[in-house]
Amino acid sequence: MNLEKLTIDVCDLALEVGEFLKLEVSKLRNTDIEYKGLHNYVTWVDKESERRIVEKLSKLLPGSGFIPEEYIR
Repeated sequence: MNLEKLTIDVCDLALEVGEFLKLEVSKLRNTDIEYKGLHNYVTWVDKESERRIVEKLSKLLPGSGFIPEEYIR
């Protein structure tokens, strides 16, 4: 495994998802917020960001498992 390439790919992924977050967070409305628990909220932007990260990391690190915060089903 080429760790230098993996590092670059993970950094690129972080930048890509960060751009998505910056673009989409300004579009959120109060009705987009889901209540998960005391002081614990989630939006479709959170879920989609997590989905993108897990999808890409799964390709970069085949056979690896992930425990995402929002628990993608």
